[in-house]
Amino acid sequence: MAASISGASARPVDTGLLRRFEDKYFVAAELREELLAFLRARLAPNYAREGTRFNLIESVYFDSDRLELFRQHFDSPLRRFKVRTRRYAPDGVWAQSGALIELKAKEGKISDKTRFHVDEGDLRGLFAGRPIEPGFLLRRRNAVLRKKVLLQRVALVNAAIAEHALRPRMRIVYRRHAFEKEGVRVTVDDQLSSELVAPLSDEVSVELRASARFPQAQSMRRRFQSAPLLICEVKHGREVPLWLRDFLVGKAGENVRFSKYCYAVAGALSE
Repeated sequence: MAASISGASARPVDTGLLRRFEDKYFVAAELREELLAFLRARLAPNYAREGTRFNLIESVYFDSDRLELFRQHFDSPLRRFKVRTRRYAPDGVWAQSGALIELKAKEGKISDKTRFHVDEGDLRGLFAGRPIEPGFLLRRRNAVLRKKVLLQRVALVNAAIAEHALRPRMRIVYRRHAFEKEGVRVTVDDQLSSELVAPLSDEVSVELRASARFPQAQSMRRRFQSAPLLICEVKHGREVPLWLRDFLVGKAGENVRFSKYCYAVAGALSE
């Protein structure tokens, strides 16, 4: 089955991987320990390695030279996608090699995430603009996936990167606490930092700063920087559980539309 990406409609070939509704909240950082204790009492810690207390996460976001996916966030708010690589550092210790590559497609609040593991050779190729080769090493690294499913995911990611001429653009690092139980996943992020992987051209920077997207991105950035805040993401089947929503709203949590990538790009454009 051929994979195709058209405009903002990047949809995973196999949607059974990670399909969830997603809500985001800003919570005052001073409530961090109270929030974490509340979540620990009702959900289970959710990490790949047992006993982990938190992860540092590095995400490298891909975009075109004209920042097409940044523009899409504001021009097509109900249908958009992103491509990124992701590394994890359990308790702050970075893994030695490899990463996940993810294609995340959103329609409204529905989020589909397609992902698979790649090794250092795949990453070097991706960063140099070469497609992922679905060879023996890739299949071994993704042994839990059926071969057909892995090939579909590789084809979809390669198609998205090729069609939109995507390249590594922004590196974002943050700390994450993660909890999950009975179909509800909650993550709490803080210590957000970012840096450009590839510079923006003067032409694109000037054009974007003059567009209506820039004040929207600036507003998102200012809102997050107005006070020390946590980013609390709730992924669920259809509705945020009442016990969780009541706690977040009761603690002055705001249901917000926020993108770490757009936040980072706004900072780069402002410099």
